[in-house]
Parts: sequence; C-alpha cells; structure tokens
Amino acid sequence: MMERRITALTAALLILLTGCAKPAAPASGSPEAPSETDVTTEVTADASAEVTEAMTPPTLPPELLPDPQETDVPTEMTAPSLSVDDTAAPAVPTEATHAQSGDLTEPPIPRATYYRKALDALYDEGIFPGGTEAEQGQPIEDNTFAVFDVDGDGAEELLISYTSASMAGMVFYIYDVRRDGSFYVELSGFPAMTFYTNGTVTEGVSHNQGYAGDFWPYTLYTYDPARDAYTVSASVDAMDRKYMAEMGVEDEFPEEADTSGSGFVYFIDGDIPVDVTEYERWYGDWRGDAAEKEIPWQDLTKANIAAIQ
Repeated sequence: MMERRITALTAALLILLTGCAKPAAPASGSPEAPSETDVTTEVTADASAEVTEAMTPPTLPPELLPDPQETDVPTEMTAPSLSVDDTAAPAVPTEATHAQSGDLTEPPIPRATYYRKALDALYDEGIFPGGTEAEQGQPIEDNTFAVFDVDGDGAEELLISYTSASMAGMVFYIYDVRRDGSFYVELSGFPAMTFYTNGTVTEGVSHNQGYAGDFWPYTLYTYDPARDAYTVSASVDAMDRKYMAEMGVEDEFPEEADTSGSGFVYFIDGDIPVDVTEYERWYGDWRGDAAEKEIPWQDLTKANIAAIQ
C-alpha cells in the first residue's frame, strides 16, 4: 500500500513540474523558434517575475498523501530482563581452589542454585565441583550432604561427605562460592570431621597404624575468617604402653616422657613425646568450652537435592 502511494505521488509531481516548464506558444505570425536576443529578454523577464512573485507549491489531493500508520518510524526496543530465578547457574567450574583476597563477596545468584547444580552433577555424572571424579561402585544415595553455615560467617556452605568408595576414595569437602560464581574449597580431607562452636575442626586420620591403641590420631584445623578457609593448626598422635606390649614392642615405649605413669604419651606436631598432663593442658587451650556442632546431614537423593532452598 505504501509503495503504491509513493509511486502515485512521484507521478503527480512530474506532471506538475513538466507543466510549469513548458514554454509559451509563439504569437500568430511569429517564427516557431525565437531569436537569441529574444530568448535572453524572456529569461530576464521571467527571472524578475520569480523575484517579485513567489510560487505557491501545489497541493496534493488527500488520496496521494502517505498514510501516517504506514510510515516506518523506528522505535526504541528494550530487551526483557530476566529475574534471578530465571537465570541458570554457570556450569560446574573446571577447578575448585582456595579463595583469594577479593573473592569473598556474594555470588551473582543465590548459593542454593549453585549447590543444587553441583549436587546434580555429582549424582548424575559422579563429578565433584571443580571436575574431580568421584570413585563409584556403591549406591550414590549412601553419601550425605548438608547446606549449612558451618564456619559461622553468615553464609551457608555446601558440605559433602562421600563414603560410598574404598578407604582411599572417601573424601570430605566444604565448598563456598566466589563473587564470580565459581566454587572454592574451604576444607577437604577424610570424612571423619568433628566441628566445634569455636571454629576448630578435628579430622581423624584414615588409618590408625601406629601404637595409639584406642586413641585415634587427628589433625586440628582452625577457621581463618580473612581467607574464609580452614588452616592446619596441629597434628596429634600417641603411644599406648598396653597396646605396645600386646604387639611385642613394649620396650619402644618412652618411659621417661610418661611422668604421670598413665601409660600414655602424646606427640603434638612432632616426634617429641609429652606426658598426658601436657596434652590435656594443650587440648584444653584450643577446645575451651566449645561444644560440638550438629550438622543437618541428608542422604544424597534427587528429592533432597531438589528441596534445597
């Protein structure tokens, strides 16, 4: 429709312009072609007339005027914005390392979205955040997870206790999310973790192959708020004289260190044995009156993953 109106308008203008430019008919008895002098005189007279009398542009009939509704007028387009819930979490990163300075701010979308995606990848593909493959063989539902503010920094972390594997394949992780949405590890180790309300954690070793008897050696971690991660504070082992006698190595027990005669000596960060009284003093210093934290563990099932809020 618009193209037909433009074609009609162009034709009308050409007719009008052609009519204005047509020369006047020669007077009766005059030659058809005027002389050169006569042409100059006529042109000059016409020019004078144009100066003294302005031409009025022709008025087009309504049917030749363009339809305003068909005129192409560009309008500003605004792209629709997505709500937070409509934004998908980034893919599980290729690497999960400890946080660095400047990383410890809120991620672009809620942590729960990242945690659900990470647990789905572990359930469906056997992949931990960061790309590490989990040892598979037993039912994946035998493992547990928790979304819980375990370090007390005001934000929930993702805890995974993966035990459906051989002893070497068992692993424990605490994950958090960086400002850019990538995962980082606050703590990793063997799934024999005990958390305390003062920010300390004990990790039992995977094998007790020494002479500690009923005492289980452990590593002590302390939470560092500046790094939002746990650091090793000490490692602890022991010797039990009774157990060593059963093993036929009682003569290796360091009697001189057992000043209290308890039959136990301890090793705190080294090879120098100390009496039980020294160990209990050291233990009291880091433990204080801190209680054990109750972690809300859940089985690693699709229903529990989908319920994360």
